[in-house]
Amino acid sequence: MRFPSALSFFPALVAIIIALPAGATLLILGQSAFSRPAWQQLFSWPGLTHSVALSLLSTLVATLIALMLALSLCQRRAFTGRFSTLLLGMPHIALATGLILLLAPSGWLLRLFSPWLSGFEQPPDWPLINDPCAITLTLLLIMKETPFLFLMARNQCEHIDTLRQLQTGSALGYPPTQTWWRIVVPQLLPGLRLPVFCVLAFSLSAADIGILLGPQRPPTLATLIWQWSVDPRLAMQDLAGRLPAELSGGQRARISVLRTLLSRPQALALDEPFSRLDKPLRRHFRQWVFERITQAGIPALLVTHDDEDIPPGGSVIQLTPHATG
Repeated sequence: MRFPSALSFFPALVAIIIALPAGATLLILGQSAFSRPAWQQLFSWPGLTHSVALSLLSTLVATLIALMLALSLCQRRAFTGRFSTLLLGMPHIALATGLILLLAPSGWLLRLFSPWLSGFEQPPDWPLINDPCAITLTLLLIMKETPFLFLMARNQCEHIDTLRQLQTGSALGYPPTQTWWRIVVPQLLPGLRLPVFCVLAFSLSAADIGILLGPQRPPTLATLIWQWSVDPRLAMQDLAGRLPAELSGGQRARISVLRTLLSRPQALALDEPFSRLDKPLRRHFRQWVFERITQAGIPALLVTHDDEDIPPGGSVIQLTPHATG
């Protein structure tokens, strides 16, 4: 009897050991153990099921198509040279930006045929970017992962005598395509499991390209987890039961600003409110505070040494020290 190898259980082990506990405890930050309220809050999050379905569908479809394309190109010994190296070495963000410039309603592709062929005088309202079905995101994953899987498949071909097997199949009267898919590919697939797992892991966790090309309402699961991690409201949930001495300087600064906003002031004066925060958290918390001030419609005075803290459209008064001597 042939037992499955330990590698066959790799995806399940990753999901059980890492993904599920992390997802269950992420919404209530600061917890280090399983928590029933955390699970309840996770599963009751609006749009979570749709986000998971979008992520799984786009990832599985992109990986399957990329694998089939890689094997087909490997059979024809095509896709070699500088083009495949260029696609493989190109950053995902650069490729995503190129797709946006090409496929957007006002992108280069439509401009090339407008208005003389398409008849459009203005950009059409087509959801080509951030489409709700994640088609553009899937296309990007296919374009980026096909060269990687092609190189992995070509490397596996060096370990088996593919030319001899194709010649044997041809001598028996089978066409080369049938010999390739029925005899050669089953021998290649076991060696491609780890590359396929790598593609699956990256596609599921790619939040940056999901923000640029993926759907937004709801977003993909990776983008949703990133939004949770930078949401200041979720980041403050674990601070309610802690003593002031246990809080860091950045946590105290955020609590002070939140308490001030909750008091519904008629005017607001802030002295370096974001200086103690890390840069990523600082940017998102600052944007959130500015949005609350704008919604409340109250005047605000902000003292800062950082130009990035200046709100859009705000008036700036620059104070310079008087010269002495």
